[in-house]
Amino acid sequence: MNRFFVLMTYLALIANSPNLFADQKIRVAVTIPPIENFVSSIGGDLVEVVHLVPAGQDLHTFAPKPSKMREMLDVNVYFKLGGIAAEEIWLDRLVNLNPSMKVMTISRGIERIEMEAHHHHDEEGHHDEEGHHDEEGHHDEEGHHDEEGHHDEEGHHDEEGHHDEEGHHDEEGQLGTSLDPHIWLAPSNVQKMGEQVLNHLLEIMPNNSESLRSNFLKFSSEVKELDQEIKEKLAKSRNPKGFLVFHPAWGYFAKEYGLQQFSIELEGKEPSPAELIKELKEAQNMGIRNIWVQPQRSSRMAKTVADSLGGKIFELDPLAANWHDSLRKATNRIVEN
Repeated sequence: MNRFFVLMTYLALIANSPNLFADQKIRVAVTIPPIENFVSSIGGDLVEVVHLVPAGQDLHTFAPKPSKMREMLDVNVYFKLGGIAAEEIWLDRLVNLNPSMKVMTISRGIERIEMEAHHHHDEEGHHDEEGHHDEEGHHDEEGHHDEEGHHDEEGHHDEEGHHDEEGHHDEEGQLGTSLDPHIWLAPSNVQKMGEQVLNHLLEIMPNNSESLRSNFLKFSSEVKELDQEIKEKLAKSRNPKGFLVFHPAWGYFAKEYGLQQFSIELEGKEPSPAELIKELKEAQNMGIRNIWVQPQRSSRMAKTVADSLGGKIFELDPLAANWHDSLRKATNRIVEN
């Protein structure tokens, strides 16, 4: 009995040791390719990163293959975005398959916006995460609790043993009915996510502080440079400060730069004739002719809309691994109209 007690105590100490991964590469899982880019940039050679949803897949209908589930069996840490249906549906199952996997949230403090038919981001009245409070034990927008060991609602455990909320999913792939999950399409949000990735990695691998902090500074600098590049290009352009999309995935990008996002879809559904006419008139009044589509959600209606405007269809992927390139392409499309 004494030997058993000593053995269990030893194993518990190892499992909770902050230096557990000090001298070895850790395996990190994320949900989508852009976040893999962020974690790889900050973690460098100290991490091996895999993503749950492969490139080109739809977040709203994704179901992992058995090979993908097996890939998650030896993951040490899962960096969770929150508000994405693919996470809410599959993360619980991954934790059941790999109970030793830590789940750590990397989106705390990011203001969520509503996914509307279109966003007028030069106007006021955007809210802050549906009544979120600070990290002293108060609730955030979905009733999630803070980082003091409380629960979220879905039963997923995060870094302090929290759970996620059991929310219902809509067609946009987010929790609830209207919050936009595409938070990574704004540089200011990416900075916040990067800081949280750094802090989590420092918690796991404190002996590698110098390397991780150096990687983060480079990552942060690149994000700031991209932000400045986008601002300068938009400032010089005389073209309309707006864009037309089929699926409203670019709301955070629009808000970041004072742009207007016009969308054909309304909360994941194709519009009624009256709604479509209204959107097209507003876009036409701004001189917008082209429409953005994403490879995961192509539609024949997009071609009809582009033809009626005398414009073209451009494919932009908000889930592309090369996040910098995606934002540059979006900016260039606005500048070139």
